[in-house]
Amino acid sequence: MIRLSSITIYPIKSLGPVSLEEAVVEPRGLRDDRRMMMVDPEGKFITQRQHAGLALFRVKPHAEGWELSHPDHGSCLVPREPSGGRLDVVVWKSDVSARLVDPTVDSWLSKATGLSVRLVAMDDESHRPCGEGEVSFADGYPVLLIGEASLAELNRRVGEGLSMRRFRTNLTTTGGNPHDEDAARWVRLPDAEFENVKPCGRCIVTTLDPDTGEGGVEPLQTLATYRKEGQSVNFGVNLVPTRLGTVRVGDLVNFER
Repeated sequence: MIRLSSITIYPIKSLGPVSLEEAVVEPRGLRDDRRMMMVDPEGKFITQRQHAGLALFRVKPHAEGWELSHPDHGSCLVPREPSGGRLDVVVWKSDVSARLVDPTVDSWLSKATGLSVRLVAMDDESHRPCGEGEVSFADGYPVLLIGEASLAELNRRVGEGLSMRRFRTNLTTTGGNPHDEDAARWVRLPDAEFENVKPCGRCIVTTLDPDTGEGGVEPLQTLATYRKEGQSVNFGVNLVPTRLGTVRVGDLVNFER
């Protein structure tokens, strides 16, 4: 029996996670997941790939939005609703019309990161196609799922206990065998359903300690020995919602071929 063991969103792309007991599934993914991101002066997205220090930022829910904190720069409140004008931004190969969130937040983030950045948000006028649907500011697909059994097998091979946080997954399951998720065409829960569209190719962010941002060689070094397909090292699966609803920790999860 396979169940949903955790739900995680990342309100601001490449910053800290927020754990939830339940989440609403929207066409772009879980509600509030990666609906905001930082961009440079040219409007290009910024991630831990280039700036590992972003791992130090923590995010907490707040009645008015999100509270950001950094060990050396205190905290800042990010309003849920953006108040600025529109800005054309780039995330990977996508051009997206976004909303500027708040100049005060931009100033705090620029000081805390040591970069010149602005925070942008998706609203109803923002569109980023993904197949026949849409996606948030996530790398490519609305939802990422990984089984705890898959991580346990990786850790057995690595010889240490790497955290699931390295993989920035949305949905984590418990039960079953390593990589059961790979073979599923459909992922069905009581109130929502997803299609498994492709394996998730992993990048250098997985080698960063999620607490400190310090880099290493694992888990990519070990994953490459048994999870490499062509030029991609895969771990986890990318999902697209096919039935919208609410997912809850403890939900029964059916992997169907």
